[in-house]
Amino acid sequence: MMIWVVTILLVLSVIINVIVVWYIQQLLKNFYVISDRFEAFYQMTTEYADHLDNVHGLEMFYGDETLVSLMEHTKFVAENTRAIEDFYSFLGAWEPEEYETEEDTEEED
Repeated sequence: MMIWVVTILLVLSVIINVIVVWYIQQLLKNFYVISDRFEAFYQMTTEYADHLDNVHGLEMFYGDETLVSLMEHTKFVAENTRAIEDFYSFLGAWEPEEYETEEDTEEED
């Protein structure tokens, strides 16, 4: 009688362990997808920031306060996106990219 109880408990334990391992594997896959999507979003945001910087550099728009404000806001969003992505990343933390602002270029001159 005791052997049957131990056998049933062992089978239940194995089944539960298999289910837990499968569940953890599914969670890790989901976290990897989230991490990958954050990386793509961060890349898209930095490309947008570069494009905006190029537009701001055009003679027609140079010094426009709206574009300067928009560039600063874009940099803020990109840095915060990177911080969120670092939380979900399994590849390790990245340092946010540094962007040159109009003020930095004026200080160097």
